[in-house]
Amino acid sequence: MCEHKDVLVDGDYQPSERQTVDANLSQDIQIQRLTAQLTAAYHRIAALEEQLLATRVI
Repeated sequence: MCEHKDVLVDGDYQPSERQTVDANLSQDIQIQRLTAQLTAAYHRIAALEEQLLATRVI
């Protein structure tokens, strides 16, 4: 199994109602975190493209 600091690992248990709510919340938090990282990466790529175009000599 691959591990990554931004991926929440599910435990080996049968979820109760409370654990199911917590798992759903954990999934929502994970999705928000990964979405934020994706957005930041997109903005970084856009900034690098702008920098490349600004230094490009035609």
